[in-house]
Amino acid sequence: MKTFSFILLFLFVSFSVFSQQKIKTENGWNLYSFFAKPIDSLATRSEYGTFGQVFKIYGISDYLTYYKKWLIFTNWDKNFTSNLTPDKILVDLKIQKKVNFDSVTMAIGLKDSVGHYWRLDADWKKIDSNQRTMIFDMAPIKNHGVISYRKILLAFWIWSGDSIYTGCNVLVRNIKGVDSLGNTFAIDLCNVTAVSESKQNPKEFALEQNYPNPFNPSTTIKFSVPQKGYVNLVVFNLLGQEIQNLVSGEKEQGSYKVKFNASHFPSGIYFYKLQTGAYVETKKMFFLK
Repeated sequence: MKTFSFILLFLFVSFSVFSQQKIKTENGWNLYSFFAKPIDSLATRSEYGTFGQVFKIYGISDYLTYYKKWLIFTNWDKNFTSNLTPDKILVDLKIQKKVNFDSVTMAIGLKDSVGHYWRLDADWKKIDSNQRTMIFDMAPIKNHGVISYRKILLAFWIWSGDSIYTGCNVLVRNIKGVDSLGNTFAIDLCNVTAVSESKQNPKEFALEQNYPNPFNPSTTIKFSVPQKGYVNLVVFNLLGQEIQNLVSGEKEQGSYKVKFNASHFPSGIYFYKLQTGAYVETKKMFFLK
């Protein structure tokens, strides 16, 4: 009887740990929805690192599909400033780690500022441990009225042959857009940068001029925050398109510097904007190849 009671207690605690913990996220990528019973909330998260964004997805596949396969299904989304929907979106990604699954597929979706949303359910792509560039044609999304977007959604399906604990780590290195002229531009995660922190205790917010300026191909941007808070530092082109998110997350009081590498971008004028709470400041920089 004691053994049986211990097993029931273990199952109850395990389920509570799996289903009730808050999912940890970084760099603005949040878990929007999932189908798993339960999801492992201790292992499932999005992390922003040296090589890109890592989506860690783990749980018990408890959804039996039409194809007689068991499934974990997760949607991750991120907010952006409003941009025109490109003709194509390119995603560089691969599987880093896997546990008890047959295959993993992904799709992409966009949502505009008034709530129109469309996901390319007819264009699921299989991913594996080899880094590949997945090319998604945005024509179907544009045809459904999403001509500009404020939010990008990445959907991952993990397929298994039985209802078991399963999961994987998916590394997304770059998300890029291609316009009607064939020009490629960064949307998120290109040229991942490292943020370093000094031991100073600044008394006010500050965004310094980048150095060097003009630069080729990289430059350093310094900023200071006098109190703990959420910090967002982004780079825009002359069209007002957000081309790279340098910092997105909570920072302690301190002075920071971050390196911006523009080697994949054309020469020209760029703007970088720091926003934290009510403080907003924008500066201009010049990239000359």
